[in-house]
Amino acid sequence: GDIAEIVDSSDFEEAVKAYNSRKHFDFAGLHDFFDNEYTDEQRQDFFAKELPKIRDLALKLPELIKAPMPLLTQNKDASLLLSQFQIASLLANAFFCTFPRQGGRGEDDNIYPSINFNTLYEAPCTSRKVAKLRCLLNYFHRVTSSQPKGKILFHRQVLTKYPDWDEINIPLRCFSVFPEGTIEDSNHSNNSNNNSDGFLEVDFANKLIGGGVLSAGCVQ
Repeated sequence: GDIAEIVDSSDFEEAVKAYNSRKHFDFAGLHDFFDNEYTDEQRQDFFAKELPKIRDLALKLPELIKAPMPLLTQNKDASLLLSQFQIASLLANAFFCTFPRQGGRGEDDNIYPSINFNTLYEAPCTSRKVAKLRCLLNYFHRVTSSQPKGKILFHRQVLTKYPDWDEINIPLRCFSVFPEGTIEDSNHSNNSNNNSDGFLEVDFANKLIGGGVLSAGCVQ
């Protein structure tokens, strides 16, 4: 339907389910978010002003990405370069849950996590989901107010030969442990307590890139 007809989260749910065959999507958490976290004025402003901008951003995808993007599959060293504006359009489509199911009929079943935001819309609307939704809506406000100009490179690096850890007797090299700060601080050498500029970061949070970022997780 016309985006102008979407005046609240219930209309948004109806619109998404109208073109998405997966009618079982649960929007109860999203309803709670707008009911409890937004004032009446903020809700009206979002659905009247912000949502049409996100819609327009999503509709730009065919002109921004004219060919299927290669998937960075396991055991294959490959890279993918995207502009920040292309990524913004991809995320806008994820907001409207327009992407088809990942896998589904072949050997790649369940290898790729879903990109759609429907899992963020599910009940219960926890404090984690509230924070994520606020972050995403602020992100859309910023990228629709001023088009981002940067580029982001995704590079999947692959080892072809693995160490035999059971047979290795070589001691570990020196490493540093910082009892304070977070992983995000690791490249800020101006912090006198964390002079770690140029260090590599290792994250064992989830076997899938992104982990549970679109659901209950809050690690990656």
